[in-house]
Amino acid sequence: MRLGVPFYQRKVQAVQQELANRKLAGLLTLHYAQICYLAGFFHYPNERPVGLFIPQQGDPSLFIPRLEMDYVHEGGWAPDVECYTEYPGLVHPVEWICQRLAARGFENARLGWEESLSVGMYERLAHSLPQVEWVKAGDIVANLRLVKEPEEIELMQRAAGYADWMVEEGVRLVRTGGRPSEIELEQAMVRGVIHKMQAELDPVVAVPGLAGALVCSGPRSAFPHGLPTARRIAAGENLILSVACFVGGYFAESERTFILGEPSADQRHRYETDRLAQQVGTQALVTGMRCGEANRRCLDVIRAAGLGDYIRHRQGHGIGIQNHEPPWIEDGDDTLLQPGMAVSCEPGVYCPGQGGYRISDSVVITDEGPQLLTHFPRDLDSIVIDLP
Repeated sequence: MRLGVPFYQRKVQAVQQELANRKLAGLLTLHYAQICYLAGFFHYPNERPVGLFIPQQGDPSLFIPRLEMDYVHEGGWAPDVECYTEYPGLVHPVEWICQRLAARGFENARLGWEESLSVGMYERLAHSLPQVEWVKAGDIVANLRLVKEPEEIELMQRAAGYADWMVEEGVRLVRTGGRPSEIELEQAMVRGVIHKMQAELDPVVAVPGLAGALVCSGPRSAFPHGLPTARRIAAGENLILSVACFVGGYFAESERTFILGEPSADQRHRYETDRLAQQVGTQALVTGMRCGEANRRCLDVIRAAGLGDYIRHRQGHGIGIQNHEPPWIEDGDDTLLQPGMAVSCEPGVYCPGQGGYRISDSVVITDEGPQLLTHFPRDLDSIVIDLP
């Protein structure tokens, strides 16, 4: 599954309209995610720059290293492609891109650039095209990406289904596979979902990290982004399965906390507090709500339960081509939620030395209210696992 050429053409046309509004002759981006979004060129990002230039009129130009010259036409939309030899090259690739822009008549133009560029990259642009007026314009594509089209949401729905399947598979493995280590569990879940995706998707767009998981147990579950280790799961502990999948280059995540055996009173209180915070936070994800206000309502549930010292992060973040992208469901983001925005809702309670609690769903904002893409049960009875 993947988006078609008409999608990319519409996005390029929307960029060109905004370029005209701002009296910019073109926009240059070297950001992996922006290039995926505008041209459908999903590639392995590395030290070799890939650049996309969108003129105010006409087709975009894609500048790539020679090693991509045969792969570039496998998918997406790239009507005008030029290749440089290698990195760092006799001429640095960014300087070469500037030469190609000059050859297209843009050596004295007013051009937009994206703030994601490193200082070094920007200095090369300014040095190589000294007559160009470079204007910050990163918000042009960022604003487009905030609101997803139905085709994008369809891919995210499919990704969410695979993410839920990974959680289910993790539970099955815990119940039937003895007492695996965090690494063994993570690897088995990822292998399983990749086999499933290969059998069911055509084509499989293998972006970096087609599927992944964070598996943390016991006291390590109090690390929000703890990486899996050789530690084996044990009765009486918490187990967090934090999983994600990409379909057609679009992301969704599903995260659940499990309790291995009969929960203690503290485990019940902390889990139910987090579950209620996640419920309240999800209900706040409505059209016209400010991100900061949704975050406050969500995390206030945890504070009211006397667990405020155990908050380690915001309510959530935007999702799409990247697993973390705007908007940010956090106090410092005043963005108004709009229909078509896609976000995570994932409040957490983390008790150092004891364990953590996090529930995350992928959510789309609609005029009718929040639409959950992930559906694995979150009630206490469903997340208790009796080890064999």
